[in-house]
Amino acid sequence: ALESIRKARVLAPTDAKIAYNEGLLLGQNGNTDEGISALQESIQLKSNYRDPRYAMAIYLQEKADKETRSEERRVG
Repeated sequence: ALESIRKARVLAPTDAKIAYNEGLLLGQNGNTDEGISALQESIQLKSNYRDPRYAMAIYLQEKADKETRSEERRVG
């Protein structure tokens, strides 16, 4: 699915929904940083598109939670 989305982005590089879907797939596959980057691109393409903002907030929270757990393991 990710390969298809990437092909679609080549064909329609200004389509915010395609960038959004790529961000979702990347994040769901554990590539949080790449997912956030794609979501940011989606927002740049369509600044009033709220779905990527919501998804990015979730991924940023997951990333922060993961970092907190990692830090707790190092300290405790």
